[in-house]
Amino acid sequence: ALSLATISLRITIMAPSKFILCITLLLASSHLARSARSRRRPTAAARPAGSRENPTEYDRTITTFNSEGRLLQVEYGSIAAGRGDTVSCFDLDCIAPQSSCKLRGIVVCVVREAKSKSGTGHQLTDKVHRIDHHAILVTSGLTGDSATLADVARGTCLNSRMMNGEHSTLKEVADAVGSSQHQLTRTDGRRPFGVSAAVIGIDPIPYPGFNSDTDVDGLPPPGTPTLYRSDPGGTVDRCDFCAIGRGAEKAMDALESITKNYNSRDVEEGQSTERQILAKVITKVAVAALNSENELPSAERDNNVDIDDDDSVPRVLDIWFISADPKNRGGAKFRVARSVDRESLDEASEK
Repeated sequence: ALSLATISLRITIMAPSKFILCITLLLASSHLARSARSRRRPTAAARPAGSRENPTEYDRTITTFNSEGRLLQVEYGSIAAGRGDTVSCFDLDCIAPQSSCKLRGIVVCVVREAKSKSGTGHQLTDKVHRIDHHAILVTSGLTGDSATLADVARGTCLNSRMMNGEHSTLKEVADAVGSSQHQLTRTDGRRPFGVSAAVIGIDPIPYPGFNSDTDVDGLPPPGTPTLYRSDPGGTVDRCDFCAIGRGAEKAMDALESITKNYNSRDVEEGQSTERQILAKVITKVAVAALNSENELPSAERDNNVDIDDDDSVPRVLDIWFISADPKNRGGAKFRVARSVDRESLDEASEK
């Protein structure tokens, strides 16, 4: 540091403009030093013994665990995914041992608003994304994240067809979706996807017990209807039935009760055709999705999160049925009934 005498001597011989510049630089350096000290976080050693950490100390960092071993941003992503409309999925293999139904396939019921917020009378669902000839991706959560996740799945299917000359298995597609979600949980400067997803389709692999001697007209053997579920943390599970969205917990209880309490006598005796059994199951899965819409997810109950949805807006269903059909490209057949309300549910299920 310069002595006071040296500073006073230099000031006397310094031009007025240079003097003003020197004073400005001194003040700026002093301000920067104070700002740096104010931003410095207290270290663990400086924290008094017995004191608890700031609850918001880790909620803005993606890759850092808090003292309880939790990634808060991933949990916030799960809350965002849980605010979407309910989607319920059910594999008919769950009831095959209890009924005479040999039909294989997966029922998907997607809940949405009857009218869009813009006031138009028709709204196409943005939750179902066609991935390939044999697979779809169904999502619940942030719409933009859903579109990005669908592009990842499409890229996986396209690469498989270009490199290997065959369709991707459903497990490969689901693993790609889960890997993309998990990648964001360990990347600085980015946030997790606020979306849960279900990968549904027909696996190119023949279903167990298929007899090649029954193959006709040289067609490839039908594949196996398959269902996978993934969450914002990147966990991928193979499911017989699942539900995502706002009413997932209540819908899961209802779907589980279908598998446990299903009785073929629900259909009139002597009339237990595959078509009627399928219609009955579709109705139960659809009712499970509709009845769960008033349920508040446990994550939001625990965090006192308010939902600003308008309960006065009526809800309708898009009902999908995915089954194997070797005559179609990809070996899959997709059928859908759109904008089904409670009054027309039985009629749509029969069709």
